[in-house]
Amino acid sequence: MIKTNVKWWSISSELIITEAQKLWYEIEIINQNKNLFYIKKDKKKILFKNIDWWFNSLLWFKLSEDKELTYNILWLNNLPISKSIYLDINEKGNFDFDNLPLNYPLVVKPVDEWHGNWVTVNILDKETLINSINFAFSFSSKIIIQNYIVWDDHRVLVVWDKIVAVAKRVPPSIIWNWLKTIKGLIDDENKNPLRWDKDHDKPLSTIKIDKELNEYLDLQWFSLETILEKDKEIFLRRNANLSTWWRSIDLTDVIHPNNIQICIEACKLCQLKVAWVDIITTDISKPLRETSWVIIEINSTPWLRMHHFPSEWTSRNVAWEILKLI
Repeated sequence: MIKTNVKWWSISSELIITEAQKLWYEIEIINQNKNLFYIKKDKKKILFKNIDWWFNSLLWFKLSEDKELTYNILWLNNLPISKSIYLDINEKGNFDFDNLPLNYPLVVKPVDEWHGNWVTVNILDKETLINSINFAFSFSSKIIIQNYIVWDDHRVLVVWDKIVAVAKRVPPSIIWNWLKTIKGLIDDENKNPLRWDKDHDKPLSTIKIDKELNEYLDLQWFSLETILEKDKEIFLRRNANLSTWWRSIDLTDVIHPNNIQICIEACKLCQLKVAWVDIITTDISKPLRETSWVIIEINSTPWLRMHHFPSEWTSRNVAWEILKLI
């Protein structure tokens, strides 16, 4: 990879450039702090910002940043989404918390945020719902309330009408190791050289001990000073996304062909040549029509590290797949 001391140079940029160099493409870095560079070959010159370039629809790039608009279009085209309530900050005072058309548990998230930012999951009561709504409104003027679905969380990477990688996202966990406390096990895991202190810049992110981690331990009747039973594994967080120290399991070889076609069609619908389709399902190896499933997001700017550096099974060189387009 490119050696750099610039703080904000992302791992996705490094992966793209490393693969381009292997193909003897010329690299011209314009602004490394903001991940802006050209990849050149002969007379062709393509401008990248991280992994974004002109191939994806600008309209859908904007639409995919708004979860409500994405859900509207998916629903109109008979693709399942989680049942949702859209709430504007000006409507909050008239919201009837006692007669919800949804059942607990719930999830609350801003309409226009990524990476799990400001999301509260597994909401079980009215008081927590009110607090979660107020929290989300402190970052966005419009939010979504949905049923919280606890099936397996998958990211399917589509490149030019082809599935090139599938990963199951798993929340961070630790497993018994002799007489060490949970905090000691977290400290040991954070010594992993693949982890770093920036959320999105290295193959894995540092496991941070914060309020949510402590609260989730408490729900499981644990604390940071607990010593686990032999061979016991526990999860440290409810959700698994880029910002919460997830690990990934490659399932590219097991996704069912029917599911591949659904993801490709969803990207065609969105006019996206490179995109993540986020699917929650009970079993990605079975046809989605035979399982419980929903699409929770279509992301026009996928990050590459979870496919290049899975925690289990096969690494997928998706940077090379993207470069094949140019």
